[in-house]
Amino acid sequence: MPTLSARREGKALFQAFLQVHGLAIRIRVSDVSVPVHLLHLFHCFTATEQAEADIELILQATTAPCSPYLDISRSASAIYACGGVTYSLGARRLFADYRHLGTAAVDLDDGVIIGYIMDRSADNDGPFIDYDASFANLTLNCFAPLFRRHGVFPLHAFAAVHNGLAALLIGESGSGKTTAGLALVRVGWHFLSNDHPLLRRTDNGVDVLCYPEAVNVFDDTIVSFPELHHLFGEHSAYKRSFWIEDVYPDSIVESALARVLIFPQVAETGISRLEYIPRRQALVRLLPHSLETWDKEVMPDNFSALSRLVETTTAYKLYLGRDLARLPRMVSELL
Repeated sequence: MPTLSARREGKALFQAFLQVHGLAIRIRVSDVSVPVHLLHLFHCFTATEQAEADIELILQATTAPCSPYLDISRSASAIYACGGVTYSLGARRLFADYRHLGTAAVDLDDGVIIGYIMDRSADNDGPFIDYDASFANLTLNCFAPLFRRHGVFPLHAFAAVHNGLAALLIGESGSGKTTAGLALVRVGWHFLSNDHPLLRRTDNGVDVLCYPEAVNVFDDTIVSFPELHHLFGEHSAYKRSFWIEDVYPDSIVESALARVLIFPQVAETGISRLEYIPRRQALVRLLPHSLETWDKEVMPDNFSALSRLVETTTAYKLYLGRDLARLPRMVSELL
């Protein structure tokens, strides 16, 4: 169950305070149907009393795909556009336009995110949208530049822990990182994140911090894990989502020291194998999964954290076969 504490103020406002890896975050939402997703997203973090916030998230429900920031964002410089999602930068603000989900503006100086989120019931005639996955993606992408300004750097990877040491499985969608990660968690490894673990430099290396969003899987992954079959119905061309503790209870841990980097790719043969990657090559592979070139203010610190990660770990390419039962032993021998 979520540990995040919250309260209603009057009829409109839902407010919550929590600590996320030492950062004080205040969440305020004008519609109590929205924070349910935040409660799930942050269910492993510690509730706290009202305090000065490092980051503030303010969400307001809307029934139309527009906001006071939409015109401003269109006049700013676009930094990313794909699949109906547009990010723009201007006047020390990052703007996110998710069309049928909503829009948001991130004040990079004040650490405040203001978002206008579509009412789910208002989009019945629109195109298909995985609301939960899109909302989680919007939330992380708005938090990310603020996290980076506090020395916490998101990485696109699956992160799992064995004996207090973290393995990072890094790759694009379809590379097999979630399938490989679940093969570890199902036999008792702990879980940090499916897609966006956070990195923080320490004296000992780099700590991997949990960011336990939902796990998103295609049908071919579901087929390989019988324990997932009861969660989903008929075949779907889209990814489906589940919460890791609904299937693997008590699996989430808060952090672990990074020890190995693994770059998976689905193999044409049924036998999995590992191939060592030199550190310099590993860093080149790592950069596009964490470094945001538009965010020049924090790029040096982000690059330094990734360099430190490569210096204090070993890296391998994983040719992922169908022999998933062998994978936990293969990876544990690298730690």
